[in-house]
Amino acid sequence: MVLHRIQLKWLLAALAVIATFTAAPFANSADTVEITFPGEGSTLDDTKQLFSWHQSDYDEFWVYLGSEIGSNDIYNSGSLGPANGITVYALPHDGRTIFFRLFFRQSNQTWSYTDHSFQAHTGSSAIGLISPKPGSTLDGTIQSFSWHGTGIDEWWVYIGTRTGENDLYNSGNLGSATVADVAALPHDGRTIYSRLFYRQAGAAWRYHDYSYVSTTGKQAINIFSPASGTAISREAQRFNWVGTGIDEWWLYLGTSVGANNIYNSGNLGAATSAAIPDLSDVPDLPDVKTALHARLFYRQSGASWRFVDLDYTLAAANNGTVDNTDNNQVTTVTDLVALHYDISPDLDDLQAIAAGANLSDKYGVSPAVVIGAYGLVGLGGPADSDLKHLYDTATNSLGQGPNIGETRQQKARQVTDAAYGAGNYLDTGDGWTEAVNAQAQKFWTVLKRGYTVSVADGGPMDFTADVLSRLQSFHGASNEQLKRVMVVQHSLGFNVTKTLPSNRSVVSNLATYVTIDNGNIGGNATANLEDSGTNTTSSAFAQWARSGNSKAAAWNSALDDFSAKIDFSDTVEYLYILDIPLSSVSDINSFSSFF
Repeated sequence: MVLHRIQLKWLLAALAVIATFTAAPFANSADTVEITFPGEGSTLDDTKQLFSWHQSDYDEFWVYLGSEIGSNDIYNSGSLGPANGITVYALPHDGRTIFFRLFFRQSNQTWSYTDHSFQAHTGSSAIGLISPKPGSTLDGTIQSFSWHGTGIDEWWVYIGTRTGENDLYNSGNLGSATVADVAALPHDGRTIYSRLFYRQAGAAWRYHDYSYVSTTGKQAINIFSPASGTAISREAQRFNWVGTGIDEWWLYLGTSVGANNIYNSGNLGAATSAAIPDLSDVPDLPDVKTALHARLFYRQSGASWRFVDLDYTLAAANNGTVDNTDNNQVTTVTDLVALHYDISPDLDDLQAIAAGANLSDKYGVSPAVVIGAYGLVGLGGPADSDLKHLYDTATNSLGQGPNIGETRQQKARQVTDAAYGAGNYLDTGDGWTEAVNAQAQKFWTVLKRGYTVSVADGGPMDFTADVLSRLQSFHGASNEQLKRVMVVQHSLGFNVTKTLPSNRSVVSNLATYVTIDNGNIGGNATANLEDSGTNTTSSAFAQWARSGNSKAAAWNSALDDFSAKIDFSDTVEYLYILDIPLSSVSDINSFSSFF
């Protein structure tokens, strides 16, 4: 029995020796071959390197490259026959010492070898990440990672919250691709880690590690409406958010961080909004202002859920009126509000400018105001000369108001100066193209940060259409960015038919186009803000407008220049944007009492 064990032991040892002979050359170092390139001890120029030697009289060569003398963990050539050189790819690039062993023999003779060493490359052409720069702060939650390295057959990328982990991203085998687009990255300033694996076909995987700081900027995943930190009403409303590369969303609303005792949306799929029901009957909500907390979960398909928390204040119950204590914004306001006033064909927009200024003050909004936003039907476009005929030089031919000699532009400037201050708005009378470009720049500043624009277009939409076209052609705005421009329009018969057909198409195709009921009549879902039977001087409304509010100067100028009737119907778009219901503002008198 013991003898059998000894025999087995020697048999296994013999097999191991045979395996060694077949896996690598058996060698001694009795002879030498001259290495002609690169020089002993030199630093390699690249991760791709030609090694050559003097051929002499030998029939067969074999090369090892390793991190220790005689090892082949970096490269094993196999038999090269009588070749006098070989090019090796994917060498290290960290300045380490690389050990080179060249085996050589004549046919059927014993292997001999010679040893040399070199310093690994450390230059810019080494295997490594190009973008983003290691150690940098990422620009957004979607990021393109790119790298380079010669002679590599396969790449693989991990991104995680710890070194070597892939809890944020696992690319899978990318083959020879040298770029990976990663979405839904964190946006809380944490450190994230990437591991770039690489190998030649059939060789072992090697890797390099990098780290970054995640974004905290405006491109981050975020609820944009209602804005975090604002007060929200108890009435039914919609939460809206942005975030690229996300497959699934889920929203909680509760009275403590992470709670869903008020609202739990369930899995919303790819939808980027959720309708919150009326909170008036939610139990345990006190009838005073209290803190609310939203938690927005998000994930890519198959990945783990992550979330962002936002804080709000619940407005006190107010029996159908809007609570504006401490100037807290109760209704939903988007990131930029644009108010476009045509000032044609009549002068109702003068009163709308004053009314809009009242709303802007109440809610702390700084709108992007434009006067003269009117194109001409049947012409090739709203050229400056055309507009001067209609807007700059045309007197008030309808006979509305005592100042018959003033141009529309002069009247509009008087009111808008009083409402917002000189220089705080755009005037197409100073140049249509210049105004379009300036307004487009304001829009773009907001859109490229991932936020939204709401446009109150009380008249034709030619100016708005030109702004959208400028965003697309000059700024390169994407379809998704343009859809974050919401254009609201009422009085559809006149306003639509007086917009050039091509411009109607631009607005409806590029933006989110919302139509609402006419603001000049009662009995529908929109406030009636026109009243021809109310005196513009002595009525209760006129008294409030002329002396009972902070924008009295604008109202006085507007009412004097347009004394035919009370008409600020082009304010209903702004009411819609601010989400002010009919229960708060339904006509001119409730508008004045609203303040």
